[in-house]
Amino acid sequence: MVLLIFNMLKKLNFKITIFKTVFLILLFQYGLAFSDLSNDVKWNANLVVVEAAIKAGDYRDAFALLQGPAREGHAKSQYYMGMFYHNGLGVLEDAVEASKWYRLAAEQGDAISQFYLGFFYGNGLGLEKNSEEASKWYFKAASQGVMEAI
Repeated sequence: MVLLIFNMLKKLNFKITIFKTVFLILLFQYGLAFSDLSNDVKWNANLVVVEAAIKAGDYRDAFALLQGPAREGHAKSQYYMGMFYHNGLGVLEDAVEASKWYRLAAEQGDAISQFYLGFFYGNGLGLEKNSEEASKWYFKAASQGVMEAI
């Protein structure tokens, strides 16, 4: 895991201090042992590395890093899992699997996931087409400022 993170940062030509490098290594190598760090802190730190991997086009690595936090209930990681399956990034495109992950994040209030869940219902992607459900999820997304849902 540490080598994976280091290689991603190296590919992105990150100029980071030794302190930052050591911090990242400790966080990801021993993060679960840090009892004073909440899961949200760990998950959000993980997302920094995931987003760097996405920018570098390392979708498989990013996907691998997302799986744990997504399964543990982190909404933004669940959104990314939906996005990866929706677009076939590092995995085979799978609308059913994408809708599952979008739903998990949407139910926690993630606005973009709510929009995509509405889109999936409205177009019958991975779910049975249902305009009532589509409207419900579009409304939730729009009420959080997602203009595409209007």
